[in-house]
Amino acid sequence: MNNFSGQNIPEFLRSFKYLEYLNLSYSGFSGAVPHLGNLSRLQNLYLNDNDLMVKNDLGWVSLLSSLKHLDFSGITIGNHIDWFHPANMLPSLLTLNLAMCDIHIPATKLINFTSLNSLDLSSNGINSTIPVWLSNLTGLVHLNLRNNSFHGGIPDSIRTLNSISSIDLSWNQLSGPVPPSLGGLSSLKLLDLSVNQLSGSIPGSIGLLTRLQYLFLQYNEFSGNIPTSFGQLSNLHSLFLDGNELTGNILASLGQLSNLQTLFLDGNLLSGVVSEIHFTKLYNLTILGLSGNSLMTFNVSPHWIPPFQLKYFDASSCNIGPQFPNIQTSTALGFLYLRNSGIRDTIPEWFQNISSHLQRLDLSNNQIHGDLAQIIANNTGLEVVNLGNNRFNGSIPAHLCEQLSLKVMDLSNNNLSGVLPMCLGNLIQLEAIDLTNNTITGDIPSSLGSLSQLRSLHLHNNKFQGNIPLALHNLIGLETLDLGNNLLTCNIPSWIGKRLSKLRILNLQSNKLKGKIPTELCQINHLQHLNLANNSITGNIPHCFCNLTGMIMSDFNFTYDGYGYEENVEAYIKGIQLKYTKTTRLCGKPLPRNCKESNLLYTHVGDGESKDSSHGLSWFYTGMVSGFVIGFIGFIGSLRFVRIWRIIYFEMLENVCRWLTISILVTLSRTKRKSF
Repeated sequence: MNNFSGQNIPEFLRSFKYLEYLNLSYSGFSGAVPHLGNLSRLQNLYLNDNDLMVKNDLGWVSLLSSLKHLDFSGITIGNHIDWFHPANMLPSLLTLNLAMCDIHIPATKLINFTSLNSLDLSSNGINSTIPVWLSNLTGLVHLNLRNNSFHGGIPDSIRTLNSISSIDLSWNQLSGPVPPSLGGLSSLKLLDLSVNQLSGSIPGSIGLLTRLQYLFLQYNEFSGNIPTSFGQLSNLHSLFLDGNELTGNILASLGQLSNLQTLFLDGNLLSGVVSEIHFTKLYNLTILGLSGNSLMTFNVSPHWIPPFQLKYFDASSCNIGPQFPNIQTSTALGFLYLRNSGIRDTIPEWFQNISSHLQRLDLSNNQIHGDLAQIIANNTGLEVVNLGNNRFNGSIPAHLCEQLSLKVMDLSNNNLSGVLPMCLGNLIQLEAIDLTNNTITGDIPSSLGSLSQLRSLHLHNNKFQGNIPLALHNLIGLETLDLGNNLLTCNIPSWIGKRLSKLRILNLQSNKLKGKIPTELCQINHLQHLNLANNSITGNIPHCFCNLTGMIMSDFNFTYDGYGYEENVEAYIKGIQLKYTKTTRLCGKPLPRNCKESNLLYTHVGDGESKDSSHGLSWFYTGMVSGFVIGFIGFIGSLRFVRIWRIIYFEMLENVCRWLTISILVTLSRTKRKSF
């Protein structure tokens, strides 16, 4: 591989009239593609993967009458350049690669390059139906139309491609059913129809493709059962059916596919019982994805020894519990996802034997109990560990600090206790820590300030005490800081506003914080959630809070999805919306409503608020009436049974009446005098 650092292709190449092979691929050329039409003996021309473009036309290509292999992939040709007709005049052309050239396909039916055996038009954004002229390429072996905007159905005429070995129509907008005629392409080894809008049942005729090695049908809208004929695909290496709407049971005959290495059935509606018979001869299986099939139940003997050694296993949201699945033969396991799978068990003793190669581990949302020590032992390559929402107890083991590759650690919603190891500061790759809802005690380790990559820190609802460590001011990339519901007793540090400028969530509620709210918090322009409630804070709310423009953003985007960890702050969002709904009459900055407007209408009231308001008013009036009645009865009762009160009361009434009478008579007398 050469690197000509952006130079133009030299013009002197045009003088090599006897040249038969020219390969300038991956050479760092740039500029315009030169006119090479006088190289009439040229059979192989490779200009791919340079920073080149076609400025005028490609008419000179038709002069290369001996050309057999043409690769312009990655060259900018453009929709305005006619590439089709020059290429169509090359009767000896065998390979045509125009991937990523920004071209279109003309509406034509007649072609001359019928000798073509490989056509690659991928990643061009072509917006049309699959061209009719493809059916005339009866010698075609490889067809790649992936990553375009082809729409409509797969034409039935595709059956004429008798020699085809690989078809890739993935990442388009194809719709409708798959034609059963595909089952007649007996030479097919690869069929990729993934990421389209294909619907209906998967045709059983695909099971007749006995040479098929790779079948990709994922992320379509297929329904119905998995065809029973799939059990005949004895040469199949990879089967991708995930992301559809398939129903019914998993075929027991799939367990006979001894060459199968990858099986993805995730995200369907499959049901029934999965037992040992489904894996009988899957000796070569290394990747197994079953997640999202919540109606699927595992019924496998605890003494069964699997015939395979998995490297990837995902059975999240499947009913595989209550026991931990038996995968003890998978000593090279790198990815294990058993989230929300109904496990109510301890970690088995053999788990240490399979954990040494783990990179990502997700056992969250189960009822797994026991100590963390045996999970994390014997492994130095772990990147993600998610054990949240379980029943683990004990302290966080110190040898967790040996996981120097760790990027996400979620141990939230367990029964963990003790203090945080100071050595956690050694995990400098960490991006997210979630220890929410445990009973961890002691000070927040100052060593956490060494985690320069940290974006999310959740220590909510523990028993941390003391100060917020000054060292945390080094976490300048932090977006979430949640220290709420602890026993912290310091002032709110001003450096939070000065240093943590990327914060979007700051939760310090329900501690024992004191002092004033630092005005430096107003410098956090991206802040969308601030909770300082239930502390011992004094003083005024800073006027500069009107500068927190992030608070009035209409879209609350708090999702951090890194390495399979999804930060969930939905409870905060609901709380904000509820508060804003109940204070719709607020106006002025930072709210968008102008206080000078006099004709505001406040009609948006949630159902819950309306019910609460009417309910409160009814109780108010009921209490007022009942109080009046009880007071009146008490007053009359006092006059009835206490004689002296009764005498004084009626003497007072008599005096009042006498005074009113005299006042009225005097007023009338004066009025009459004035009238005369």
